[in-house]
Amino acid sequence: MLPDKSVIDTAALTGLGEFCDIDVLRKLVDTFLNQAPNQMASARIHLKRREMAEAARAIHTLRSGIGTLGAKEMDPLARSFETLATEDEIGKHVDELAAILDNLETAFSAAAAELQALMATPDRFMPA
Repeated sequence: MLPDKSVIDTAALTGLGEFCDIDVLRKLVDTFLNQAPNQMASARIHLKRREMAEAARAIHTLRSGIGTLGAKEMDPLARSFETLATEDEIGKHVDELAAILDNLETAFSAAAAELQALMATPDRFMPA
Protein backbone atom coordinates (compact mmCIF):
# COMPACT_ATOMS: atom_id res chain seq x y z
CA MET A 1 0.00 0.00 0.00
CA LEU A 2 1.26 3.47 -0.91
CA PRO A 3 1.59 6.09 1.83
CA ASP A 4 -1.22 8.64 2.09
CA LYS A 5 -0.01 11.89 0.51
CA SER A 6 -3.13 13.79 1.54
CA VAL A 7 -2.62 16.82 3.77
CA ILE A 8 -6.32 17.02 4.67
CA ASP A 9 -8.01 14.50 6.92
CA THR A 10 -11.19 14.04 4.92
CA ALA A 11 -12.83 12.41 7.94
CA ALA A 12 -12.95 15.90 9.46
CA LEU A 13 -14.88 17.18 6.43
CA THR A 14 -17.20 14.17 6.52
CA GLY A 15 -17.80 14.85 10.21
CA LEU A 16 -18.72 18.44 9.39
CA GLY A 17 -21.06 17.16 6.71
CA GLU A 18 -22.98 15.33 9.41
CA PHE A 19 -23.79 18.63 11.13
CA CYS A 20 -24.05 21.24 8.39
CA ASP A 21 -25.21 21.63 4.83
CA ILE A 22 -23.01 22.17 1.77
CA ASP A 23 -23.30 25.97 1.95
CA VAL A 24 -22.05 26.05 5.54
CA LEU A 25 -19.21 23.66 4.69
CA ARG A 26 -18.20 25.88 1.78
CA LYS A 27 -18.36 28.94 4.03
CA LEU A 28 -16.12 27.28 6.63
CA VAL A 29 -13.54 26.36 4.00
CA ASP A 30 -13.69 29.80 2.35
CA THR A 31 -13.31 31.55 5.70
CA PHE A 32 -10.28 29.42 6.56
CA LEU A 33 -8.68 29.99 3.15
CA ASN A 34 -9.21 33.74 3.42
CA GLN A 35 -8.27 34.23 7.07
CA ALA A 36 -5.33 31.85 7.49
CA PRO A 37 -2.90 33.99 5.47
CA ASN A 38 -3.90 37.03 7.53
CA GLN A 39 -3.34 35.16 10.81
CA MET A 40 0.09 33.96 9.67
CA ALA A 41 1.02 37.47 8.49
CA SER A 42 -0.10 38.86 11.83
CA ALA A 43 2.02 36.28 13.65
CA ARG A 44 5.03 37.24 11.54
CA ILE A 45 4.59 40.96 12.26
CA HIS A 46 4.30 40.30 16.00
CA LEU A 47 7.28 37.96 15.85
CA LYS A 48 9.44 40.66 14.25
CA ARG A 49 8.39 43.04 17.01
CA ARG A 50 9.12 40.32 19.61
CA GLU A 51 5.50 40.49 20.73
CA MET A 52 5.42 36.83 21.57
CA ALA A 53 2.00 36.63 23.24
CA GLU A 54 0.37 38.33 20.25
CA ALA A 55 2.18 36.04 17.81
CA ALA A 56 1.00 33.02 19.78
CA ARG A 57 -2.55 34.40 19.86
CA ALA A 58 -2.62 34.81 16.07
CA ILE A 59 -1.63 31.18 15.57
CA HIS A 60 -4.02 30.02 18.30
CA THR A 61 -6.84 31.64 16.33
CA LEU A 62 -5.66 29.82 13.20
CA ARG A 63 -5.56 26.46 14.99
CA SER A 64 -9.34 26.23 15.32
CA GLY A 65 -9.72 26.25 11.54
CA ILE A 66 -6.83 23.81 11.16
CA GLY A 67 -8.52 21.32 13.47
CA THR A 68 -12.01 21.84 12.12
CA LEU A 69 -10.94 21.19 8.54
CA GLY A 70 -8.41 18.45 9.26
CA ALA A 71 -5.27 20.22 7.99
CA LYS A 72 -3.07 17.51 9.44
CA GLU A 73 0.34 18.86 8.37
CA MET A 74 -0.44 22.30 9.72
CA ASP A 75 -1.59 21.14 13.14
CA PRO A 76 1.74 20.08 14.69
CA LEU A 77 3.49 23.14 13.26
CA ALA A 78 0.87 25.53 14.64
CA ARG A 79 0.94 23.77 18.01
CA SER A 80 4.75 23.96 18.15
CA PHE A 81 4.71 27.64 17.23
CA GLU A 82 2.06 28.50 19.78
CA THR A 83 3.77 26.56 22.57
CA LEU A 84 7.23 27.99 21.91
CA ALA A 85 5.96 31.55 21.46
CA THR A 86 3.93 31.31 24.67
CA GLU A 87 6.96 30.09 26.62
CA ASP A 88 9.30 32.68 25.06
CA GLU A 89 8.38 35.91 26.81
CA ILE A 90 11.50 37.81 25.75
CA GLY A 91 11.81 36.68 22.13
CA LYS A 92 14.97 34.59 22.32
CA HIS A 93 13.56 31.96 19.90
CA VAL A 94 12.55 34.34 17.10
CA ASP A 95 14.65 32.58 14.45
CA GLU A 96 13.29 29.15 15.37
CA LEU A 97 9.73 30.50 15.39
CA ALA A 98 10.27 32.17 12.02
CA ALA A 99 11.38 28.82 10.58
CA ILE A 100 8.29 27.10 12.01
CA LEU A 101 6.14 29.85 10.51
CA ASP A 102 7.82 29.37 7.12
CA ASN A 103 6.95 25.67 7.29
CA LEU A 104 3.42 26.49 8.40
CA GLU A 105 2.95 28.76 5.39
CA THR A 106 4.21 25.99 3.08
CA ALA A 107 1.85 23.50 4.71
CA PHE A 108 -1.00 25.98 4.30
CA SER A 109 -0.33 26.23 0.56
CA ALA A 110 -0.63 22.46 0.24
CA ALA A 111 -3.74 22.36 2.45
CA ALA A 112 -5.38 25.20 0.53
CA ALA A 113 -4.80 23.49 -2.81
CA GLU A 114 -6.21 20.21 -1.51
CA LEU A 115 -9.21 21.86 0.14
CA GLN A 116 -10.03 23.69 -3.08
CA ALA A 117 -9.84 20.43 -5.04
CA LEU A 118 -11.97 18.59 -2.48
CA MET A 119 -14.58 21.33 -2.45
CA ALA A 120 -15.09 20.96 -6.20
CA THR A 121 -17.36 18.06 -5.21
CA PRO A 122 -18.45 18.81 -1.62
CA ASP A 123 -21.46 16.52 -1.81
CA ARG A 124 -19.12 13.58 -1.06
CA PHE A 125 -18.94 14.87 2.52
CA MET A 126 -22.70 14.98 3.01
CA PRO A 127 -24.68 12.05 4.41
CA ALA A 128 -26.37 9.87 1.81
